Amino acid sequence: MQDQRFLSAAQKAGDFLLLAQLPEPHPIWAQQYNLQMEPAWARKFEPPAACSRESLGAMQALYELSLVTGEKRYRGPLPTALAWFERSHLDGDPDRWARFYELGVNQPIYCEADTYVITRQISNLPTHYTYILGDAFADELGTFRQILKTGIRSRSDTRIDAGKVTAALQSQTDAGYWLSEGGLIDAGLLGLNFELMCEYISSFNSSPVLVE
Repeated sequence: MQDQRFLSAAQKAGDFLLLAQLPEPHPIWAQQYNLQMEPAWARKFEPPAACSRESLGAMQALYELSLVTGEKRYRGPLPTALAWFERSHLDGDPDRWARFYELGVNQPIYCEADTYVITRQISNLPTHYTYILGDAFADELGTFRQILKTGIRSRSDTRIDAGKVTAALQSQTDAGYWLSEGGLIDAGLLGLNFELMCEYISSFNSSPVLVE
């Protein structure tokens, strides 16, 4: 038996995301907010900013909520947010974004290693944290665009690359986790690789399904 309390809680989360979308020139989301709904510091290497990585998660959540509820308003923020990704690449590279963009000016910002002083330079970044998003993120964003366009995802989808699955398995440690380039356990890579492998296994079922 379905419990409407869970749907109500999900809708409240969606309503928060609608309120939390930032204005132009960066109509995406911050990583953390204060009680006045203003972008705020998280950890000392996570400044108040418009945040690309977490914004994709917000967009995915809103889309899934629109499917569950049938309420189109949850899709309202998606076009402007996607347009922001299109115009906010790093150095014109369509597969790279900064994680953080300065509020009001939409320029990439980073934190220096050790001191965590905010900088625009990438020559001395911490190795324990991802400040520049590359191919894996671009693939995830591309998949979301495709889902948004079609509404369904076929499990026989040939876009799933077996080579990427093989590479993910080969890069996994014997203990079952993945390491960043700096040699630290990377929870983000775990999530991306786990999702990739699940999608690959699911691709052998030819039944079309809504992505949840």
